[in-house]
Amino acid sequence: RRLQSRQTELLAAPTDSLHREHAIRALERLHHAVDFGGGDDAAPDIRPFLTGVMMEALTENPPLMFDILAQLDPASPDTDAWRRLTQAWLTGRWADMEPVLQTLADDEQTEPPHKALACYWQGYSRRANGDSTQAVAIYSRGLDYFADFIPLHVARGLASLVQNQHQDALQDFSRAIDRKPAEAGSQWAVAYHARG
Repeated sequence: RRLQSRQTELLAAPTDSLHREHAIRALERLHHAVDFGGGDDAAPDIRPFLTGVMMEALTENPPLMFDILAQLDPASPDTDAWRRLTQAWLTGRWADMEPVLQTLADDEQTEPPHKALACYWQGYSRRANGDSTQAVAIYSRGLDYFADFIPLHVARGLASLVQNQHQDALQDFSRAIDRKPAEAGSQWAVAYHARG
């Protein structure tokens, strides 16, 4: 009932449509996870769901992270990890994100696309701190999880450029460009511009 109430509240809220759509989709997925979680007697394991929604929110809709955090049990260790990740993102302390992201990438329950997102942010953290060599390695690991993740190709290409590995960068930008722009979003434009 609480989820349905929150969904109705979001539909009526004067917020931008992207945030509203993402939040409603997340609540629908959570509702589905709870409904099929084993009945009223067993508490459903929503951790895989939460990982997916939080990683997507981190990348696509950061304000949703705060809304989700407000709904989580403050005493849960998972809540503490998400809070640390969110605070690090908010303050730009990228290195503080890495332990949580590493745990997510190593977790067997994390789905491959979300492992790739964790690697994307981990690599971003390394690149922001001037370690392009390690960033390339992390981006490559992310592509092992999900080879079609265009932002990883673009990010690895940019990190390769910093290392003067122009051929590697060109290959990554070309892989990103080979995808349809509708699937790639703004990353396609970055790859196209960087490749020249």
